[in-house]
Amino acid sequence: MQNLGEQQGPFFGRICLQREIEGQAFNEPDWRRQALDDFLTILRNDGFPCLFGRKAQKEASIRLLFCQQLQADSYTNFLSGLTQYTTFVRETPLADRLFAPLVVFFEEQFTGGLSQQHQVAWKALNWVHDRDPGAWPDSVPLDPEHPDWCFCFNGVQLFINISSADHKLLRSRNLGRFLTLVINPRENFDEVASVHTRSGRLIRERIRSRIAEFNDGVVPAELGFYGDADNREWKQYQLREDGVEKPARCPFRQEIRFE
Repeated sequence: MQNLGEQQGPFFGRICLQREIEGQAFNEPDWRRQALDDFLTILRNDGFPCLFGRKAQKEASIRLLFCQQLQADSYTNFLSGLTQYTTFVRETPLADRLFAPLVVFFEEQFTGGLSQQHQVAWKALNWVHDRDPGAWPDSVPLDPEHPDWCFCFNGVQLFINISSADHKLLRSRNLGRFLTLVINPRENFDEVASVHTRSGRLIRERIRSRIAEFNDGVVPAELGFYGDADNREWKQYQLREDGVEKPARCPFRQEIRFE
C-alpha cells in the first residue's frame, strides 16, 4: 500500500473513507496524522455528546477531506471535496448514507483565535458557494435570517458544524488543533431525530443532555430546531464563546463574489 505522504498532489482535495485511511502511513511529522488522531481520540471519548458521530466513528464510515492552504483566499481543495461529497449524497439512498458525514480539516494555522477561524470558515463557504456547480434549491430561502434557510451546495441542503481548538467552554465544538467542519445532509437529522416524532425529540433531548454534561453544564443558547419561527440555522453552525464577539448578521452573503 502506498504511503500517503507520497501522494501529496492527488491526496489533497479528495474524499477518503475513514476505514481506508485510518491504518495507512503518513510521512512524519504530518499535519494530516495530527488532525486525524486528534479527531478520532475525541470521538472515542465515551462522553462525547454526538451519538451519531460516535456511531459513524465506530463503523469507520466517516468521509475525510484534508485541505491545503494553496494561496490566500483560495479553497480549491474544499470545493473539490464538497462537490464529491454532495454528488455521493445525491446518488446514494438515504439509508446507505445516514452515518457518513464529511469531516473537513484545514491546514492553515491561525493566530487570531476563534473569531478568525469562524471568519475563515464562512469565507470558505462563500468561496465554494460562488462556484457551486448546482442550482440553489427553490424550496430554501436565500435569506439566512429566514427560519427555513440552510447552506446548500450542489442542490443538497447541509448542516455545518464549525469546530476549533479555541472553543474552551464548548468542548463539544473542539475536535482537535485544526479548524474542522463537520458536514451532514440536513435530511439525515429529519430521518434519525425528527422533531415531529416522539422518538426523534427524545433523541435530541438525550444529545443535548450529553452536551451539557460534556461541557460542564454549558448549553449553547443558539441550539434550536430547523423551521421553528425563532430558529436561525447559521447561529448553530458557529457557536459563540464568552468573550468572543458574535457577528451582528450572518456572514453568509449571497451578494459576495470573489474574482
